[in-house]
Amino acid sequence: MTGQPQRLATSDDLRRILGELDDPEVIEILELAPTVADLKEAMTCLAGDDDVLAGEEHPVSVAARRIVEIMTAAAEEDEHLRALTAKPSPRRRLPQAMSCSGHRWR
Repeated sequence: MTGQPQRLATSDDLRRILGELDDPEVIEILELAPTVADLKEAMTCLAGDDDVLAGEEHPVSVAARRIVEIMTAAAEEDEHLRALTAKPSPRRRLPQAMSCSGHRWR
């Protein structure tokens, strides 16, 4: 690091760096008192570039790891809810020629 004190992140910083977040996620992340650097580290990890940090022999901060956990859990929950509320695909109708209803059985 540069030795300069790190500025604590604001909700605007969270949304600017991490993208659109729900209010509960913002609150949970802000309760960690993360710095802007923590948010950037978390975003690097979420983007799958954590090998960049490892290559620099830069350990990921506890706050950044926790932010990743919060956002991953939220994404998994969103995916689960989408799956539960997805409309079932309409049943495929058989052409009349293949349908049993138009057949006369002997």
